[in-house]
Amino acid sequence: MPLLDRCLWWTDVFDGQMSLVDRCLWWIDIFIGQMSQFLLADCENTSVPQFIQRNEHFCRVRLTTTIDNAPEAPDNIRDIKTTNYIDSTHTSQIFKQVSVDPDNLLSPDLQTQFNELLRKFSEVFSPNFEGYNGEIGPFEASVNMGPVQPPQRKGRMPQYSKNNLVELQNKFDELECKGVFRKPEDVGISVEYINPSFLVKKASGGFRLVTAFADVGRYSKPQPSLMPDVDSTLRTIAQWKYIIKSDLTSAFYQIPLAKDSMKYCGVATPYRGVRVYTRCAMGMPGSETALEELMCRIVGDFLQKGCVAKLADDLFCGGNTPEELLYNWECVLQSLQKSGICLSPSKTVICPKSITILGWIWSQGSISASTHRVATLASCPVPDTVRGLRSFIGAYKMLSRVIPNCSNLIAPLEEKISGMKSADKIIWSDMLREHFEFAQKSLSSRKAITLPKCSDQLWIVTDGSVTKRGIGATLYINRDGKVLHPLPKTVC
Repeated sequence: MPLLDRCLWWTDVFDGQMSLVDRCLWWIDIFIGQMSQFLLADCENTSVPQFIQRNEHFCRVRLTTTIDNAPEAPDNIRDIKTTNYIDSTHTSQIFKQVSVDPDNLLSPDLQTQFNELLRKFSEVFSPNFEGYNGEIGPFEASVNMGPVQPPQRKGRMPQYSKNNLVELQNKFDELECKGVFRKPEDVGISVEYINPSFLVKKASGGFRLVTAFADVGRYSKPQPSLMPDVDSTLRTIAQWKYIIKSDLTSAFYQIPLAKDSMKYCGVATPYRGVRVYTRCAMGMPGSETALEELMCRIVGDFLQKGCVAKLADDLFCGGNTPEELLYNWECVLQSLQKSGICLSPSKTVICPKSITILGWIWSQGSISASTHRVATLASCPVPDTVRGLRSFIGAYKMLSRVIPNCSNLIAPLEEKISGMKSADKIIWSDMLREHFEFAQKSLSSRKAITLPKCSDQLWIVTDGSVTKRGIGATLYINRDGKVLHPLPKTVC
């Protein structure tokens, strides 16, 4: 019997109406056969006949199957209630990730003292950071909104695959467990703006969650602050003979966010609704100023003393002897532990022979240009426009401290583009091309320089030029009976 014939559930037709004799489940018992494969749900739990109109929906038939074993959830799907995102590794073992004396510059006794110091302050290297605890006074970052508020809009989700959406949700859950995100009702606010969030691949593997605050940033006012630059940082660390390089663990996530700013920092999770930032985040308006201000309050005394330097979330500690370095490092760790600020153990190196800082190489008290930066300038093609040549000249001048006669090398190039617009094309003559190529070849003659200390004896050797009508001077450093590499000659 056809299936449609088996589903003739009406017994009386009158004036276009169909009367349901009784509950729909009665006919399942009559037509067992293939109908046993279907589940019929009636819309009225009653034995009284019901009248329905033509084409009116009154039930739903579904094909059912028997499942012996329910399929398991994919590996990347986690339950926030049962998943422990807090690293259970004992804090006394985390410090072992710190690289201590990788080049064997210290004695075995000093290596032991540094390891004991790391064990003593192992909480500073914990991955389960709780953020600044207010030890040196109340401090909160804020989004300094202007007179015009950003318009409200619906949340947007990136067009990710299922697996990437699950991974994005896992990142939200992990940071929520660490206190970076909270539900709006838990902090007593109403979200006024939702910012889109994305996944970004990390060089070390895995993903990083980032949030785009560009729209909120357009309506916020900048917060003035004295930010450190590369030049001042190099001048500080160049005077040290021994150095420690470290990095704050998720630096912005350790800074609390003011409650009145949380309503502008909402995010939409893929599956668990809206959350708000309770800590700072990278790209959040005012976050860089807040990080700089907080670190100045924590390590400001050491900055004044000259034994600590910082640049963004990088932290440097130095000394002229291993014993001095050990003492300075202990003071820094003690200050960080009191404030609840954590460092990354895998990015902490104690007493390396050399380190790279933004294109510069520090090597036991001397500064030189990194090979990568020099190779980029030495191999770049001849630029076609004024804008391209100005970029080359600007990058070349950044290396002027380690290139002798830098001003003379690029003077013909600067003279050529003087008064020209950025979009103008450059007509390269043979002589001009020779000057450009000679400037590139001169990069191979770069030198490592040493910055003087207060205890150094300095020599200035002067010389004059009749043809170029200038006076040159070279500064020599006499330190511990040795004449160190001179600084480049300055021509006036």
